Amino acid sequence: MKDGKPIIIEVNEFKSIEKFKNFNTNNLWVNLNAIKRLVEADALKMEIIPNPKEVNGIKVLQLEIAAGAAIRV
Repeated sequence: MKDGKPIIIEVNEFKSIEKFKNFNTNNLWVNLNAIKRLVEADALKMEIIPNPKEVNGIKVLQLEIAAGAAIRV
């Protein structure tokens, strides 16, 4: 693993359901009515994550928001 991603040589190993019987698909189950209320109240304060990339030889900055970052206890 490097930066949380499998190295190419390990991909087939990660596909093994014999070795990895449980896995995380990073699903979020939410109540859309509750999300709508929070958005309308401007109550979701989420950090913008800058993700520099290169697209067709042009340097770009992709701005992302992690959906799970809105979850607070």
